[in-house]
Amino acid sequence: MPVNWLLETIKWHVLVNRLEKHSFKHTIRDVLAGISTSILTPNRIGNFIGRTINLNKEIRTKAVVSTIHSNLAQFTASIFFGLAGLFLVVFDESVVDLVMVRWSTLLVLSIGLTIYFFPKIIDFNPLSKLYSEQMKESITEVQKEAFGLKCGILALSLLRYCVFLFQFYLCLSCFQSGLNIELILPAIAVVFLITTIIPSFLFGKLFIREASALFVLTAFGISTPAILYSVFILWFLNLAIPSMLGGLILMKSK
Repeated sequence: MPVNWLLETIKWHVLVNRLEKHSFKHTIRDVLAGISTSILTPNRIGNFIGRTINLNKEIRTKAVVSTIHSNLAQFTASIFFGLAGLFLVVFDESVVDLVMVRWSTLLVLSIGLTIYFFPKIIDFNPLSKLYSEQMKESITEVQKEAFGLKCGILALSLLRYCVFLFQFYLCLSCFQSGLNIELILPAIAVVFLITTIIPSFLFGKLFIREASALFVLTAFGISTPAILYSVFILWFLNLAIPSMLGGLILMKSK
């Protein structure tokens, strides 16, 4: 869990330091506060609230756009690995049209990467009328960011994804021995893909992740208790504990 959020903190530290000087200690606080606000919002989109609450008002809009851009990098990482999992996992064709699912996922990945590297593509009429001038300027600045920086943030997102991929595998291994890592890791990637795509409202997609895990992993002979225990432990470690720490930070904020 510390490695997971350390990688996310490094991402945010790189992005926020473009806007104002920020110590790593304060960056950690921002990320924890963001977890606390995200867990109570649909699809955890509210992490920008906690992350930007202590920033200067002059840069807050830019920080919000940077947060969304960082979230898009993590979303793209989930779709990428999920697509790879779809090519490695075999489903019952009578239950899932695998070819259609693969092509749909590839389309989502293409759209995600396009918007990530060229965010200004979303600033067009009539959609542009929804944005303030400050928001448009922030999107333009993200568009102008160095290609290497964008690739670096995306690489950190891919690395962070690998961390909680192995977290899930290790948890499952604690409750059920003899798991084939070459089969289970792609299956877990598919679980995360389903969880990423299906919208949720509260508590960090806890129940959606359980349902997705049961749907996919039981086909590999993993017991229901092992799946449910693992999902809950991951949720507790990666979201519940950090969100409680973030809540304390928010309570002390001005």
